[in-house]
Amino acid sequence: MFAIDKNNAIKNKRRIRENTLHLLCLSGGWPGAILAIKLLRHKSSKLSFKTVLFFTILTNCTIVILIYKSIIGL
Repeated sequence: MFAIDKNNAIKNKRRIRENTLHLLCLSGGWPGAILAIKLLRHKSSKLSFKTVLFFTILTNCTIVILIYKSIIGL
């Protein structure tokens, strides 16, 4: 999705909303987002996006840990 958005930005086409990108990151797509930021240099200078991305990663990891703990009974 980041690559599509980057391509659309270059071509002055309709962009993907940041909220949609954040929702995709929250649903587990954050490793791809990090790669896109590094490799495609997309959203790399936008501090507000990166701040929300950080909290999205933190939330995602917390949810995974809580699910894991509930499964193993800790």
